[in-house]
Amino acid sequence: MLITRLSLSPSFGYHHSMYFLRRTLLPVVFLFGSLHATAHPHMLIITRLTFEFEGARCPGFWVDWDFDRFFSASIIHDFDRDRDGTFNEQEIRLIHDNAFINLEHYGFFVFLRQGETRTNPRKVLHFTASQKDNNVHYRFYVPLPEGFTGEFYVSIFDPSYFCAVKYQEEEPVVVVQKREGAPLPRWNIQENKNYPIYYDPYGPVTDTTIHTKWRPGLETAYPEEVHLVFPGGQ
Repeated sequence: MLITRLSLSPSFGYHHSMYFLRRTLLPVVFLFGSLHATAHPHMLIITRLTFEFEGARCPGFWVDWDFDRFFSASIIHDFDRDRDGTFNEQEIRLIHDNAFINLEHYGFFVFLRQGETRTNPRKVLHFTASQKDNNVHYRFYVPLPEGFTGEFYVSIFDPSYFCAVKYQEEEPVVVVQKREGAPLPRWNIQENKNYPIYYDPYGPVTDTTIHTKWRPGLETAYPEEVHLVFPGGQ
């Protein structure tokens, strides 16, 4: 069974966010060539997750995103107003309000699972943005409800596959234990083929369609989930 969010038609909020991604992407498509303009996905996000545990309970985790040079060039052009190679507090607020916050309509591409129940976070906190070597980096915190203990899953993906998400190769997951003497949970990353993403590999940059069923011409991708298990399950 697909997650509930995938069964919905694209909302205004999602299209608002994707409109901004397309609007900022188009100038660099012309600058760097047409490859990005002719095939899904159009953007690449490299992610890393840092989970903070208090004993068996996980109150929340940090999400880090590194963007490809295309989207990075757009964000730097639009929001580094003083052209000093950094984002100050005002510029970060502009990025948050114009290039990030509307992703809340699609759960910030964050999906949480316990058993067969899949949800999105209701909010994220402590958003910041930075740049280094002309690449843009986002960081934000996802607070979790009280019940996230024992075993759960987290995945980061765009259900329209406009953006491809990959985990950082060197250190995809960091686990921090804040309770002295408590063990660390085990984790691994695995594909979940029960929740496929269908996409048109030739979809243009204007295409943010969410396909809920496969049809001829579509290809299939599977979200990678971080699976965390606390010793003893509690």
